[in-house]
Amino acid sequence: MLYYCWANGFALNYRDKLVVIIMKILYCIPTLGNGGAERQLSYLAGELQRTGHEVHIASSRGGPNLDRIKSAGVHWHRVGGVSNRDPVIFLRLLRLMRKLKP
Repeated sequence: MLYYCWANGFALNYRDKLVVIIMKILYCIPTLGNGGAERQLSYLAGELQRTGHEVHIASSRGGPNLDRIKSAGVHWHRVGGVSNRDPVIFLRLLRLMRKLKP
C-alpha cells in the first residue's frame, strides 16, 4: 500500500519517489467584470498556473480582470453569446470541454 503526502501539486510516496501531479483545470464564469468572484478567480487561476497546472478560463466577455489572467499565463477562451442564457454558450462550452478534456 502506498501512502501519499500532497503539497503544491506534488505527491511523495513512501519510497521517496517524487510524483508530479499536473491538472488541467477549466473554470467557467459569465464575465470577467469588476466583481469579487471574478477577481478571486483571477488570483486563484494565476497561482495554480504558477504551481505548474494548466489553467483555462471560459467566459462570454472579458473585463478588467482579463489583463491579470493573461499576464499570469492562464488560457482564456471567449464563448460569446448574446446573454447568459444563450444556448450557443452551452454548445461552445461542450466543444471546448471535448477539445481540452479537463
